Amino acid sequence: MAEKELGYVELEWTCPSCGTRNGGTAPKCKQCGAAMPPDVQFEQAAEEVIITEAAVIEAAVAGPDIYCAYCGTRNVATATACKQCGAPLAEGAAREVAGVLGALRDRPAPPQICPSCGTENKGAARKCVNCGAPLGKAVPAPPPPAIPAAPASQPGGLGVLPLILLAAVVLIGAFFLLGRRSSDVAGQIADYGWRRSIAIQALVPVTREGWLDQLPAGVEVVSCQKQVFQTVDQPVPGSQEICGTPYVVDTGTGLGQVKQDCQYQVYADYCQYRTLAWVMAPPLILEGRDFNPRWPAATLAENQRAGGQSEEYFVVFRANDREYSYSTRNMDEYLQLAQGGPWMLTINGFGQITDIRPG
Repeated sequence: MAEKELGYVELEWTCPSCGTRNGGTAPKCKQCGAAMPPDVQFEQAAEEVIITEAAVIEAAVAGPDIYCAYCGTRNVATATACKQCGAPLAEGAAREVAGVLGALRDRPAPPQICPSCGTENKGAARKCVNCGAPLGKAVPAPPPPAIPAAPASQPGGLGVLPLILLAAVVLIGAFFLLGRRSSDVAGQIADYGWRRSIAIQALVPVTREGWLDQLPAGVEVVSCQKQVFQTVDQPVPGSQEICGTPYVVDTGTGLGQVKQDCQYQVYADYCQYRTLAWVMAPPLILEGRDFNPRWPAATLAENQRAGGQSEEYFVVFRANDREYSYSTRNMDEYLQLAQGGPWMLTINGFGQITDIRPG
């Protein structure tokens, strides 16, 4: 993802001594004169305007401010000696930057009401136009009410989840027991039959879609439209820039760098085209209730071809006034079962035949 730099905006800091909001580049409070301590963080102003002055931008590019190791005065990164006491700044500590502060505030802020005299002031005002009292930060919205916790289960109660788990265990156990339980019964042949089929494919006109430069050779292009083919991190010829919300990053100088993350959408022609393709047609099926299974005659047209073959045989046994079905894909087993008998059947708890042997 490409990172665009849109410029710089002035931040703010709040004086811990008197509560006055000051411009980010001010080293001292304009109300009480107290120096900005190193542990006071820069914050975004209520309204932010991109700075264009080259000298201001140059100071921000230089890097975080340095605090004098002897008197604690804040100095610009390019200074070599403290402007307050003259001590060398080689042993000074650079401000720690706070990273991303938030989205760029490029819209007018709502008005502020002075807590001292009740006068309405502009949203970006730092002191009251009527009484001069410092204006604090906007009051944050109250947090949503806490969701009450679910009542605890009564002593001796299982609760919903344990009951569900218990029911699942019971069902699994019952399924397992039914599958293992079996009985032997004597059975007679009640019905039998076979079914054979041949899959058929037909070469017919079809409409499909794809990227123009990836279409098979010789197809008929019906229509095309521009669509996003891929998204890349760097601009390429013909791409469309898609950017996120601009955001402000602390530089440690009292100025915030405005950045924006962008990607680039590359468009290409996505088309409908006509071509010939093999598709499944209705299969050829032959079935009967005899002992002479055979394949259906495959009389194919010019645009058809035979595919795979499948066969299935079934035998129905009657035992204890019930019918039990058994199927196989082995013709020899079918012929043996359908023409023989009687048979001894092993039936599981689900009513399925698990074993067949001469009775």
